[in-house]
Parts: sequence; structure tokens; C-alpha cells
Amino acid sequence: MQNVSASTPMSNSPRTLLTPSFNGYPSPFRHDVLESLERIFRSSPNGQLSKRWREYHGCNYWSGLLSPLDPDLKAEIVKYGDLVQATYDAFDNKDSETRGHCIYKEQELLEKAGLSGTGYTVTKYIYATSDIHLLPKWMERSIGRSEGRHETAWIGFIAVATDAREIARLGRRDIVIVWRGTVTQCEWLEDVDGTMVQPGDSFMVDESLPSTSSSQQQKQKQQLHDGSHHHLDCEAVGVERGFLTLYTTRNGDAASTHGHLSACKQVRDELKRLMNLYKDEKDSELSITITGHSLGGALALMSAYDITEHSVVEKDVPVSVISFAAPRVGNAAFKARLEQAGVKVLRVVNTNDMVPKVPGILVHEESPLPGSSPSTQALARHDRHYSWSTYVHAGVELRLNNYFSPFLKKNVNMVGSHNLQLYLHLVDGYRSSSMPFVCVSAERHRQIKPFPSQIIGNKQHECSPHTREKIRVCMRFMKRDIALVNKESALLVDDLHVENNWHEKHIPKPSPRLSPLPPKKEPQRNHFNNFMRYLPQSHFEDISHSIFV
Repeated sequence: MQNVSASTPMSNSPRTLLTPSFNGYPSPFRHDVLESLERIFRSSPNGQLSKRWREYHGCNYWSGLLSPLDPDLKAEIVKYGDLVQATYDAFDNKDSETRGHCIYKEQELLEKAGLSGTGYTVTKYIYATSDIHLLPKWMERSIGRSEGRHETAWIGFIAVATDAREIARLGRRDIVIVWRGTVTQCEWLEDVDGTMVQPGDSFMVDESLPSTSSSQQQKQKQQLHDGSHHHLDCEAVGVERGFLTLYTTRNGDAASTHGHLSACKQVRDELKRLMNLYKDEKDSELSITITGHSLGGALALMSAYDITEHSVVEKDVPVSVISFAAPRVGNAAFKARLEQAGVKVLRVVNTNDMVPKVPGILVHEESPLPGSSPSTQALARHDRHYSWSTYVHAGVELRLNNYFSPFLKKNVNMVGSHNLQLYLHLVDGYRSSSMPFVCVSAERHRQIKPFPSQIIGNKQHECSPHTREKIRVCMRFMKRDIALVNKESALLVDDLHVENNWHEKHIPKPSPRLSPLPPKKEPQRNHFNNFMRYLPQSHFEDISHSIFV
């Protein structure tokens, strides 16, 4: 973009737009706005949080930091998202001997994922066990009991900040619990099990006993399987059965290598070990941050509830959850219990993503209460636990919208809108609720009509001149590599020339390059206009004289 000197009229008129600066096309951006945004987006890329670390950890529910989004908080959110992305990249879901495991050892995971500069050290891998027998009976018949009773898979890790410079920057020693999203078939089956149950003693199973001889465990499993809560107090905590099963189930099969302890037990034991290891440090305080994407976001809430409800950590140790595309997990009592325990939750949500709208897509916290209409009155009579079994979200929300990013195609499908790399791209470009993407005004963007050749069927074609100029300017403010969006997807516009699914194709990460626009041409005239334009005036007078005289 061309620089505008102070002597130009724009310096005296803040509303004046920039003069044409891109192959003859007018720029839609104001110079003073761009300079202001560049100062905001480029300042303190990983700033010192030590003096205000409790605010950035959510002690005030991130009040005043979300709109506009604080640059340092943005960097922290992206950092935790990158840790979650490492669980996807390192998970082996192919048909091999190591299927369901991490392809890297604990000490090399972050280095292989390109996150060695985060200052964290992985101390424990977490494995979770799916129990397909805790599904509805119609689904058990559809998959068959020959599929096996349990399936154990690597689902996350626990890491701790060990680098002295990172501890000084953060202002505390941060312990992070990272959860992966849904990948395996059994995990998908657990996701769709939307029955709400009371946790009860599910967290209290004595895992020192063999699973086949524990009558208490078998009784609890049967209660979860039946989904019965006829005698429950309407004020009791309720959670989604599939998430609870995945978090508390252990694999009693002799052939299982890592499933002899539930994910719940693994998290508790490692947190207790780390708390005892660092409790006597006087130079730094402790904090616990739990993060995850999709199913991992649900398990992040479940583990936060577990470690605070059962006094796994001291009350003076702050616990926060930063989730991406997380579904609803429990009822209003579950949310209230988290708030009473001091757990702070920040949910990063894409408006066009369906996963944060389930379970409870029809009946949720924003639904009308029983008694407001005949239909809801009938529902209340049919289910006396209507309010108890209503799913609600916990915490505060950072709402994004992929529609406003000029880098993304406009025909993003349901799977693409749930992609974690897309989420991190939107966080990187987010400014405020009125500017959901850098240099993009929400109100102005809705008034712009789409370029006719931008979308034809399901194929993305060239961008409009306006969009291409917007992309060129927005690139100045993006800290995160745009090519990462297409790592395992095809979401970027074709004009950026980034190979689709380049990670799956085992090719090096490409560099985005925007196609240049052709010089702006004068509008073409029809033949009659051209004839009249070049016809000499004297000839025109002669012709008219011969006709009308």
C-alpha cells in the first residue's frame, strides 16, 4: 500500500479513504486505522504477564480483555491451542501395531510438534478407555458385541512450565492438562450418547481392585447403562453419560497396556505428584490450566470439576479452562458447582460450528421454561426432571465467525467450521465484537454483496478485487502462518496458492502468495458508442444536414 504524506487531504479529513493503490483498484482502508491496528497487533507478541497473570488466568472472568481482545491474552490462547493441535498431529490412528498411541515419546513430543520454545516439559501421557456397553441398547445392537468391551487410546498429556524465562514471563509455574478431540470410532459413539446422569460415585471407584471383582464398579456401570435417575434430587449435578464414561472407565483386559487406570485416576495421581514436587517453591506460584478441543473441551470441564470437587489441588491454586469448540457437558447444578469451586472457563466458539450447540440442541439454557406455552407444559408433565436434565454452557464465551475472514472460502462446511486450525486462525485475526477480523467491520461486511464469480457450485474461484486487496492488507497483521489452515483441510481461497491437505500429502509447508490483479481496464463500449466517439464533429454535421434537409 502506498504511503500517504501529511500534506495530502486525508491528513485533515479522517474519513477520507485512501487513494487507489493496488493496480488501479481503490483501497477500502483508512491509513490512520491501519496504523492503529498495526500498533495493536504487533505490540507485545509474547508480553510479560507476571504483574497481571491472575487477570490473564481468568480471576475476573477475563473482564476487559476480550473485546477488544488483549494481544497478550490472544497469544496465550493460541499457545494452548497449539498444544492441543500437537495431540492430533502425534496420534496414530492408522492400522498398525501402534494404533491408538502417540507416535512420539514424552520427552520428544513438543520438539517434534515444533513447540520446544513454549518452555513446557511433558511429564505424563493420559489414556482414556471407551466402554461401548454403556451405550443405548439400540446402538449396541447396531455395532454388535463382537466389537469388544473396551478400547483404550492416548488422549492427551500433562506438562509443566520448566524454563526459567517462561516462568518469569508467566509470573508462575503453570501446569497444563491437554485433551485431544474425537478421533476413534468408539469415541464418536461416546459423543452421541447424550443421556444425562448423576456422577454419583463414578469418581470414587477403588481402582486397586480387579474390575471383574468389584461389585461396586459393576453396580455403577449398570446404573449408567440404564440411564436411570428417577430418584435423583433435582438440585443434583448432572453430566453427559458418554463424557463421564470416557473419563472414569478403566480397561480390565489383561492385554491392555495403558488402560488399567482410568483417565480420572491418571490425572489425579500426576497432579498430586507435581503439587508435592513444587509446593515448597517460594519464588513462583502454581496455576493449573486445562485445555482441549471438541471432546477434549468436554473432558477439560470434567477434569476441572473432578480435581476441585474432590480436593485434588489446594484451594489457593487457581484452575482455569480454555476450550475450543467444546460441547455442553452438564446441567445448571454442574455449572454452579464449577463457579463455587472457583474454576474459570473461557470457551472459544465459532458461530457456524454445530458442536458447541450440542447436546441439548433443542432444549438448553436459552430454551423457554416449562409453563410458558402448552407444548412446554406437556413436556414438563412428561418429564418431571425437565430443568435438571437441561444442558447449559459454563463460563464466558469468545465468539468467532469464519464468515468474516477474507482468507477463507465462503462455502465452509460443517466439518471445516469445526477445524482447530481454523479456530486458531480466527483467534489470530480477531479484534473485537464489532471487528470480528482485523480490518473487517462486521456491519460493513454484511452490506457487501458477494463477487459473482467467487462461488460457483461447490468450487471456489477467483476473489473479487475488493477481497484480494483486503487479504493483502490483512497479511500485515497476521502473526500466525496462514498456510496452517490448510494443514489438513482445503479452507483457504485458491488465490493464496496453498496446497490443500499438505500435511497428509507429506509435502513441506507452502508459503501463501496472493495472485496479482490485472491492471484495471476501461469499460468497453459498444460499436455504436465507439463510432459516435471517434466520428469528427464536421462529418456528424454533414450527415445530419443530408438527413434532415
